Amino acid sequence: MYGWTKQHHRTDLPDLAIILDDSESMAVEDRYDEDADRSESRRWASGAGWSKPTRFNVARSLLLSQDRGWLESLAADYRLKLYLAGPSTRGQLGRAEQIEESLRALSPHGSASMLGNALLEVL
Repeated sequence: MYGWTKQHHRTDLPDLAIILDDSESMAVEDRYDEDADRSESRRWASGAGWSKPTRFNVARSLLLSQDRGWLESLAADYRLKLYLAGPSTRGQLGRAEQIEESLRALSPHGSASMLGNALLEVL
């Protein structure tokens, strides 16, 4: 044996793709059978600063709300990539703060969502 050697390897964080449908169907407020589910979705949306518990607002609130903080905790372990899957797939790579700003500024638009195509494009 030649003795001890020291090797330096640089590792990078793994990528994590967050895919959010931003078609017009995400502007719908779902009707729940249980009052508890309805009030929970309202609480999520209002906790993140939105007045209506639409599908889009509930999805964003899971990432942005202060009590859950998924975006911050995920950003510590992954390099986040946000993709919007409407009629076309649009991606954004950035820090958690940039993704948070983008999520707050978005609104649902587009007549259709091509979720299967979006998944293929992201992969």
